Amino acid sequence: MKDSLQLFGELVNSKLTAKIPVIICLNKMDLLAEKLQRVQFKDFQSGFTGQNNAEEVSDYVMQLYKKANTVNEQIRPVKIFKTTATDSGLIKGISEQVFKFAVEKAMKQSGFM
Repeated sequence: MKDSLQLFGELVNSKLTAKIPVIICLNKMDLLAEKLQRVQFKDFQSGFTGQNNAEEVSDYVMQLYKKANTVNEQIRPVKIFKTTATDSGLIKGISEQVFKFAVEKAMKQSGFM
């Protein structure tokens, strides 16, 4: 995770990508819940102080990624979704939100909003 966050930080904080909106999908939430029944997340992330459940662990991970983005959210928004790719209803809803997010960002950049 440390390498992933470092790479993400380098990518999103580059001047080349400063105005590009970012979408992150935290996929396989179902597998995370199963895994957390067998292991303690804090054994791998010493900064984590929450309960060992998928909701609190994924919220912690989301905050790590949000913190890695040092560009103002007004300039480059970051949207994070928790997903389970095998849940077609969830994927449909997320796809709609991603589309709305992209359209709103394009309209703002064009001066329509």
